Amino acid sequence: MTATQHEINRISEQLRTEQWRGRDDATITDIVNIGIGGSDLGPRMICHALANYADGPKVHFVANVDPRDLECTLQALSPSNTLIIISSKSFNTTETLENALSARQWLLTEMTNDDLPKHVIAVSSNIKAAIEFGVAPENILPMWDWVGGRYSLWSAIGLPIAIATGYQNYCDLLAGAHSMDQHFSQSPISTNLPVLLALLEIWYINRCNAHSIAVLPYSHELRLLPDYLQQLVMESNGKQVDKQGNLVSHRTCATIWGSAGTIGQHSFHQLLHQGTENIPVDFILPLSSHSENEHKQAHLVANCLAQSKALTEGKTIAAAEQELLDSGASVEEAKRLGAHKASPGNRPNTIITMEKLTPSNLGALVALYEHKVFAQSVIWGINAFDQWGVELGKQLSSPILAALKAEPEDSQGSSDSPTNSTTNSTTDATTAYWCEQFIEIHKGS
Repeated sequence: MTATQHEINRISEQLRTEQWRGRDDATITDIVNIGIGGSDLGPRMICHALANYADGPKVHFVANVDPRDLECTLQALSPSNTLIIISSKSFNTTETLENALSARQWLLTEMTNDDLPKHVIAVSSNIKAAIEFGVAPENILPMWDWVGGRYSLWSAIGLPIAIATGYQNYCDLLAGAHSMDQHFSQSPISTNLPVLLALLEIWYINRCNAHSIAVLPYSHELRLLPDYLQQLVMESNGKQVDKQGNLVSHRTCATIWGSAGTIGQHSFHQLLHQGTENIPVDFILPLSSHSENEHKQAHLVANCLAQSKALTEGKTIAAAEQELLDSGASVEEAKRLGAHKASPGNRPNTIITMEKLTPSNLGALVALYEHKVFAQSVIWGINAFDQWGVELGKQLSSPILAALKAEPEDSQGSSDSPTNSTTNSTTDATTAYWCEQFIEIHKGS
């Protein structure tokens, strides 16, 4: 057992057995994980997916810098009964720090700075910054600085999972992922699931001109899987240059989207079946459920299999016309509606099944997609482990934020004002205009 795993075990068990006490010996009933990107999407998705195993303190997640995200989360909680986890590899991510500062201020409405160590934990590779923020050194869980956020749920970032479901279920999640690691590293290409999925998707993107791929989990617990995979896939392989810095001559990556079935069947599945875009689909299907309602679970499985069959086989115009005739429609009516009811079929889809959604099976599923993404990056010759495009918006937001915080006379009269210094282009002039509108609206507030 590594030192960090030992700490995850210690902290999670202390919280789950009520040995970890808050201010005035209060019981910790709620955990608020503050992070963004990989420090949020991974553990958030896993905790939702393993809700049937959750029997510890209630875990909440806050990621959006929009103040309403944190405010709506905290309004039903008590500071004395709440533990804040600040999850940030660098401990300088603006959104996370803004929310962390607000959460600390909220805690201080009922306690003093001396009480904060009982209510704040940090997961970060920047130990110095976490201590300067006010986190007690013994409450900081380290992580390697070379671990990309979207691959970090296996690290101490997964602490909320252990708190919510118990350390053994957390270990089972890791064991399931490890089993897929072994399969990927040892199996021949002909039976290697991540490699086969990678090759299929490359074929869809580079040979069949697929611009997007839908991930449709037929499981309520897996409803956040498409959100998680959006970052994993698109932040990893959304690149325009190869590892040598040369522009690639082929498309890399596709847009990932989706939602839980059967909800999507009554909204966007129309596009999948009859739209002009050929959109490959990954169906994720646990065959049994944690619910005792076997009838509804059978209905769910039948819907998933039917969607796959419809995408694959479609319906010809002749078959549609014959159905209309058999239902009593006239020949003219059948001719008129036949083309509207026909579906082309031959639309690629994959069904990934498991017996039941367990921690081990979920770990294997996530690792399957991780290795698929890596295999694609190798074939495309790109680096799946950087995300420099994300940095541009961060860089541009700082001077704009300074302009939004400027006094009205400063933003209009100072020659070195962030807005005035960037009005040489149409885009910068537009930015300056909206900064000025914001300042005008909030003048005097």
